[in-house]
Amino acid sequence: FTPFTLARWTGLVDEGKYPQFDYSKAHPNFSAHYTSAYLQDEVHLTEAYWVSPNDIEDMKYMITKYGAGTIAYYHDDYYLKEATGAYYYGGTSSPNHEVTVVGWDDNYPVENFRSRCRPTEKGAWLVKNSYGTDYGNDGYIWISYEDKCLINEDACFFIYSDKDDYKYNYQYDGTTAFTDYAEDASSSGIYGKASMSNVYTARGDQQLKAVSFFTRQANVNYKIDVYTGLSENAQSPIEGNLVHTETGKTVYCGYRTINLNKAVNIANGEKFSVVISLTKGENVKVSFLCDTTDDMTWIKFYNKANAGESYFSRDGRTWVDVSEKQGVNFRIKALAVD
Repeated sequence: FTPFTLARWTGLVDEGKYPQFDYSKAHPNFSAHYTSAYLQDEVHLTEAYWVSPNDIEDMKYMITKYGAGTIAYYHDDYYLKEATGAYYYGGTSSPNHEVTVVGWDDNYPVENFRSRCRPTEKGAWLVKNSYGTDYGNDGYIWISYEDKCLINEDACFFIYSDKDDYKYNYQYDGTTAFTDYAEDASSSGIYGKASMSNVYTARGDQQLKAVSFFTRQANVNYKIDVYTGLSENAQSPIEGNLVHTETGKTVYCGYRTINLNKAVNIANGEKFSVVISLTKGENVKVSFLCDTTDDMTWIKFYNKANAGESYFSRDGRTWVDVSEKQGVNFRIKALAVD
């Protein structure tokens, strides 16, 4: 959920600047207000990469280049060897704890783990826990590369930019539900090439500088088209003037911000669209992430989509208004400046 939360420009705040939001002062019936601390963001998320701990070299690259990442594992003190702060779990339980991965040691000895639950090969990740400095090695523990729960959960690495790089974030996705778009209830996903689009109305004379979107697969080919001058009663996102096209390929799955090679001028009140076409292979699934109402039993998400906001197309010519028909919004953002 975290990348979706941060991508909407909420969440990262200098706590020292807002003592009025101290947790001890929170009311049990607290409801968010526009002056809430989480809206006073210090930086803006530009990239969020999901990387499997199975890909040890990719993990090392991320830590070296971008710093610490978040990672989930199953925690039970039974599997911790207190003397060394070494942890290995070989069972099938789901993750129940989140930690920060900060380093590694390819030669971390097998003998450092408990004899009754020991990995077969050396090597471990160094992680910072949240149980205080009395836990593990001054608050840090070593988790084996082979930890059965760890290798089934992606780590996430976050990259930020100065909050003044962009002033406006055009977006419709407000919840953090992790949902792939499907054309109907029987659909298992999108295979081959397809396109998604959001249509926005400019709130001033501005310049569109960047476009952001999510991909659930790595090595996905993308094409970004920007249309301006859409009429008020346009029935698709391409019923305007195609003013910019840009292509590329992702490396990792996750959230990407693409700085446009040329800024696009948008006029106050003008309708414009961002069209993103994705493909990974003729018969390979590509996920189009969307925001929708979802009930996960322990948490519920409520999304309200309006007609004329998000569109989907198989061929780039015939479009379906998915906001009107399915109540979903695509996770596309248009970033602009004055």
